[in-house]
Amino acid sequence: MAHSATFIRTASGLVRDYGTFDAFLLGTYPTWGLLWGVLQFPWFWGFFPGSSIPLALILIAPPFILLGIVYWALGVSMPRSGADYMWVSRTFGPTLGFAWAMVWMVAYGISTYIYSTFAFESVISTSLSVPGLLFGVPSLVGLATFLQTTNAEFVVALVIIALYVIVTVLGGSVLKKVFYIGWIAELIGIAVMWWLLATTSPAAFAKLWNTTPVGASLPYEKILPLAQANGYSIVPRNSWDATVASLPLAGLFWFGFYYMTMVGGEIKEVRRTIPLSIILVFIATFVWWAVSAELYLNAFGTQWSYALGYLWERTSVYTGPTPTLNLLLSIIAYPNAIIMVIVAVTFTITSFLMTFMNFFLPTRYLFAWAFDRAIPTRFADVSERFRSPVKATLLLAAFTVFGVAIFLYTNFGTVFTMSVMMMTIAFFGPALAAIAFPYRQKALFETLPSSLKAKIGGIPILSIIGILVTAGVAYLGYAFFLSPQVMTASTFGFEFIIGTFIFGVLVYFASRAYWKSKGVAIDLAFKALPPE
Repeated sequence: MAHSATFIRTASGLVRDYGTFDAFLLGTYPTWGLLWGVLQFPWFWGFFPGSSIPLALILIAPPFILLGIVYWALGVSMPRSGADYMWVSRTFGPTLGFAWAMVWMVAYGISTYIYSTFAFESVISTSLSVPGLLFGVPSLVGLATFLQTTNAEFVVALVIIALYVIVTVLGGSVLKKVFYIGWIAELIGIAVMWWLLATTSPAAFAKLWNTTPVGASLPYEKILPLAQANGYSIVPRNSWDATVASLPLAGLFWFGFYYMTMVGGEIKEVRRTIPLSIILVFIATFVWWAVSAELYLNAFGTQWSYALGYLWERTSVYTGPTPTLNLLLSIIAYPNAIIMVIVAVTFTITSFLMTFMNFFLPTRYLFAWAFDRAIPTRFADVSERFRSPVKATLLLAAFTVFGVAIFLYTNFGTVFTMSVMMMTIAFFGPALAAIAFPYRQKALFETLPSSLKAKIGGIPILSIIGILVTAGVAYLGYAFFLSPQVMTASTFGFEFIIGTFIFGVLVYFASRAYWKSKGVAIDLAFKALPPE
């Protein structure tokens, strides 16, 4: 196609292949499931013993529900790949839109992916160490220990990235089959988990803990006294003060419900699919965390669970193995090897899918950037055979390998803890876009359902929601900044965020200058939606 065209071609090349159930899966993988149960409970209660996870989720839900409405409104009005990049750039212009998206890409596509990849590696390591510890197989323990060394982690990360590239490139029906396999494994794993927890009492678990090699050096009954000797004080279950204090951490449990909008250009019947899938994800997320948290405390003992988390997260005296959920479940199942294998396999499969989401979705942003000519257009190429952006996928893989190497082999890795702040900042984009959307994109605004076009005092309700979301995001950002449990704030970290934004501005201006020399005004592309 001639370069004088507004876009590089008249069709995206992607296929609308995802229905409501597929969109629901895209949203549930990052918000609930077995991977996020691996260490979240001892981490959460280690810092905020006494907090009620169900109540905390309810209290922190309003800003996320409003954010869900924003993603619904903008997602159905501009259903294209790249989601919020598309919304911000079409509302505020290409410079802000692309620079903001650069911050998002670093936060989600690199740092979040790196962290989730190493969480996956932790699952693999634990799946090997657990049977080694419980059945006395030193070779398995040794292999698990080796996999936690820096060089081994890098090699495993490369293998994982290669697998993600293969699955992403194959796309289409293969990708959906992988989603469904993961979903089946998720349901089996959750059913087994809830069954094991529901049929176990603290007394029964204490006996199991003490009769395995895990409890040989640190018996169940010594966990609480040891924690108290190191500063832990008894906190009643469902403490209001602890629950309120834990809200920033609970807010992290809602992150990801909007993932399906990132592939808006590949979703069928978006006006029905996006809002329905967002609602279903909210419900599923709450049920998962609420039920799992209550069963967890009932099975292992409330004060013991708090004390274990406290020792593991806040002291250096804990000498036992990392208290992962799959370890604790395996202790309940011991010596039933079949149940232990089911726990290991389901945790591994579902963890793969969760980390894969953080690789798969950013490829659509690179695709959208290239389609707008903000980066080289070759990255918008779509394979005729697989109907997937192969070159964008390989580009992301290269960035990810570079990021993993930095994370593992330099001190720069501490900056990645700022990814939570970067993700929060990224929410400002859609929130502010929602405020301005009714005024700057009037034609698209008129396509929304009447409920989203209503006005209060002459002000569009969508703009009011955007203002409330902006305030909520500001609160979350401030709360995260004050929460060392969530992130390690540093001057260099904030300089890195600002630098990322400036880098995005420079990249866009460089692209614009290049295409201007070719006689193409790429700014025109940002005044319209790309073709489907």
